[in-house]
Amino acid sequence: MATRLFGAWSTDSIPGGGGYGVSMVLDKNGNPDVAYYDVYGGIHRALSTGTGSWNVQTLGSTTAGAGGQGDARWGTGISVDEAGDEFVTWAETKDNDVMLATAKAGGTFSSVPMPSSTGGWTPALAVSADGTKLAVSWFDSVNLDLDVALPAGPLQLAEVTPTLRQPSVPPPAASCSPNGTSLQIAAPSGASGSGFDTKCLAAPAGTAFSVTFQNQDTTLHNFEIFTDPTGATRLGGASGLTDLVAPSASATYQVDSLKAGSYFFRCDVHPSTMTGTFIVAGK
Repeated sequence: MATRLFGAWSTDSIPGGGGYGVSMVLDKNGNPDVAYYDVYGGIHRALSTGTGSWNVQTLGSTTAGAGGQGDARWGTGISVDEAGDEFVTWAETKDNDVMLATAKAGGTFSSVPMPSSTGGWTPALAVSADGTKLAVSWFDSVNLDLDVALPAGPLQLAEVTPTLRQPSVPPPAASCSPNGTSLQIAAPSGASGSGFDTKCLAAPAGTAFSVTFQNQDTTLHNFEIFTDPTGATRLGGASGLTDLVAPSASATYQVDSLKAGSYFFRCDVHPSTMTGTFIVAGK
């Protein structure tokens, strides 16, 4: 952490290897309060108690990033009110939800998963100075929305985390619908940053279909369908990270019939930017 005092910068190392998904807030006395992941997927909160001295609490753990490089889905948020009560949120990518931890001033943290936060990435939070208002937000990778959760009633910080609710917002309608069983999708130039040429594909329920993927980019890509953004259960498309399509080439995947529902697709090479929703409708 870097601090500027009287025009000069100084740095201080916070305990624990890693330092991914970092967030920071200053308490009312100007002391830094930091939340972060370590290289192994541990989530920590570190409060500065003086030059080179930190009070560190471990809040939880999740699956480590590939090759010790963290995970693009990771993110933390931290806040402290005037009474010194603390609030920390993070993405728990092992169980695929967003966590919220709270602690009375100087106390031990307790944590709970946020409601309806499946597939939540890179969360953030805000707390009013008097501690009576709290909002937690995250990217909903399932519906490709920004979700915000608010307390269901007056915020009472005690031994348990307050119950939160999401604002009443109708779910988004599917942005595409089935139109035959021969589907087309492409990776345009610059797809590793901008994504596929469409964010939604659709197929009829109960009917086998094909997906033709065209790689119009200058690097390797592929196309794969999963049940959800965790990528734990493959449904069709490429057979994995080694099944790639060269630049200017194409591949046609035969996919068995699926039940009606909302699924997820991605490029295995660029899983955080090349993603979309796969709708199966009818029957």
